[in-house]
Amino acid sequence: FGSGPYPAQVLVPEALATFISRYPAIRIRLQQADWRQLGDLLNEQQIEFLVADSRDFVTDAKCQVQLLRPRHGRFFCRRDHPLASREGLKLSALLDFPIVATRLPPRISKTLADVQGVEDFAISVECVQFDAVYRVVRRSDAIGIATMEALSDLVQQDAISLLDVIDVSADDLGLNVDYGVVSRAGHSLTPAAQAMIAALVAVDQQLQN
Repeated sequence: FGSGPYPAQVLVPEALATFISRYPAIRIRLQQADWRQLGDLLNEQQIEFLVADSRDFVTDAKCQVQLLRPRHGRFFCRRDHPLASREGLKLSALLDFPIVATRLPPRISKTLADVQGVEDFAISVECVQFDAVYRVVRRSDAIGIATMEALSDLVQQDAISLLDVIDVSADDLGLNVDYGVVSRAGHSLTPAAQAMIAALVAVDQQLQN
């Protein structure tokens, strides 16, 4: 199966641990990519299902989508960044620095573009994996974008600073990554795939508590 970069940080590893503890003899292969690449792999039948931002798939009649909890996006920087201790930040202040992220879902890009008053929100460096985003942010003045779930351990370790932007509400649903499990409509899943999806759904609920 396939996973987007942010489910691959917490949800997928936790679910894989649950799965292999129950089915240690079953072999499973995980591919990580952005949601568009995973969609191509799904259509080509190279994976049985994917877990990623699901908004592009919910209106696709060829896809069956099981929604999970949405995850909220946040801006972050290294602890000694020039903006780390500033309050009342606007998005324009962040854009004085390079923006680093994985490929942004269209709704998030549109939300940020609307705040800027431009047609498209462009990031400076696009990475395939979150680890690369974090390493760039940690060693430079770049500003990162990631889900709060992916950042939670780093916040607890005091490794990063979260940035509150006054013209982008922390509760803006436009910054959500709408996690979902996507498979091909009308196609039966193998028992192993069904068991893995069950583990993902169970862990998704556990992470909420």
